[in-house]
Amino acid sequence: MIFSEMILDLADEDYVGLWELLWRGKTVAPDMESGALEGAVQQCTRELIDKGLLQLYRGVTFSGEESPVPHSEVGRVLQDASAWSPPVPSAVHVRVTVTKAGEQAYRTSTA
Repeated sequence: MIFSEMILDLADEDYVGLWELLWRGKTVAPDMESGALEGAVQQCTRELIDKGLLQLYRGVTFSGEESPVPHSEVGRVLQDASAWSPPVPSAVHVRVTVTKAGEQAYRTSTA
């Protein structure tokens, strides 16, 4: 999928907010209808998590207090529209980052 490399690229740098994946997705597929783009990025994010290439986290400041989202909650969290919107200050928000396997897949382009 066209978004896999984009997502791994962003998540390889640091924790990246889900809303940032949508922002970048709009530059990768500018002609894609907004709802279709959101669905495609959400699905691709879920697939990368299921493959063990990404880990979903919750946090407020992401300065050491972030915590991983249990795999059993991933689907619900990804379907929550607020997780894909920029957070308000001091609110819990959701981000992803690559796992060791994700870093290797990104660096060898095997995602």
